[in-house]
Amino acid sequence: MNMLMMFLPILIILLLIAGMGTLMVRASRRRRVSPKKWRRMIIGYIIILLLAAILSYSVLPENAEVVKTLSSNEMKQIESEQMKWMEAAHSGKLKDLEGVYTSKKSWSFPYDDSKLDITYLGEGAAYVMIFVEEISKGDDVIEAVHYTGNVFIDGLDMTEKKSSAQLELKGNILSLKAPDLASVNITKFSNGFPFQQFSGKKNGLFSSERPSMGAGRDFILLKVPEGVEVNGHTNYVRAE
Repeated sequence: MNMLMMFLPILIILLLIAGMGTLMVRASRRRRVSPKKWRRMIIGYIIILLLAAILSYSVLPENAEVVKTLSSNEMKQIESEQMKWMEAAHSGKLKDLEGVYTSKKSWSFPYDDSKLDITYLGEGAAYVMIFVEEISKGDDVIEAVHYTGNVFIDGLDMTEKKSSAQLELKGNILSLKAPDLASVNITKFSNGFPFQQFSGKKNGLFSSERPSMGAGRDFILLKVPEGVEVNGHTNYVRAE
C-alpha cells in the first residue's frame, strides 16, 4: 500500500501529461485553432506544472528533515580546522574544542583506584582514539566525552544522525564500544537534465562539484585524577 501511495502522484502526473498531449495533437491536425483554444491549452499546461510541483512533495517520507547543503569550500574549511586540532592533540596539546568537534555524549564515574585499564569491545572500537588529560586530585571522578568530526554525504551534514560510542566502567576496567551504524534516507531535488545539459551545472546527488563522502574521526577525551595510571592505547594531552 505504501508503494502504491508513493507512485500514485507520478501516475497522476503522467495521465495529465498524456491527456494534454492528446488534446494538442488533435488541435494541431485541424486547419485553424482559435486563440481561445490555445489559451486554454497553455493554461492547462501551467496547471499541470503546478500540480506536479505540489504532488512531488507528497512523495517525501514522513518526519522528513531539511538539511542545509554545504559548499566544497565550507567542507574543506571544517575539515582543515579539525585536522589542525588533531595534529596538536597528537603532539600533546589540548586546544579549545568549541565549534571544532561535536560532543555526542558525556559520562562521569566515581573512581578512587590508582590504575585504569582500557579495553575495546567489538569491531571498530580500536579506531576510536582516546586522549587523556590529568586533572587535580581534588575530585575522585573520571569524566569522559565522546567527540566526533563532521559527517558529510554529498555536502549534507549528517553529524547529528551519528550514534554515540559506549563506555562502561567495572572495577578498574573501562570498556569502550564504537558507535553503532546509523541509517538515513536521502531525497534531493535538482534541476532537470535539459537545464543541466545547457547550463553546464550538475547539482544532483553525488555530483562531481563536491566530495561525495566525508567521515570525521571519533575520539574520547578522558579526564582522570592526577596520579592515576592509564593502561591502553592512549595519548596524553595538556590544555594550553
